[in-house]
Amino acid sequence: MPDLSKGLADGASGAEADRAFESDSANLSVRDMQLLHLIAEGLTTKAIAARLKVNFQTAACRQNQLFQKLHATSRFSAVRSAIRDGMIAT
Repeated sequence: MPDLSKGLADGASGAEADRAFESDSANLSVRDMQLLHLIAEGLTTKAIAARLKVNFQTAACRQNQLFQKLHATSRFSAVRSAIRDGMIAT
């Protein structure tokens, strides 16, 4: 498994940010990783819901929770962080 502790949280610096990022990103579930890969593929929330066999609201909620774990504010920043930190390959 790649080292997920190298990223920095937005607005934080130093060891404190490393600990914050490590504690959040290290807790990504298998479902979070599936969701992250689907976002990276460019699927819409509606398409992700269909693929994961959940309703739209559940997919949207899980997406927002994933963004919080990754300290991301958008799909783009979530994918960029995941690529940078080795969670998904380019």
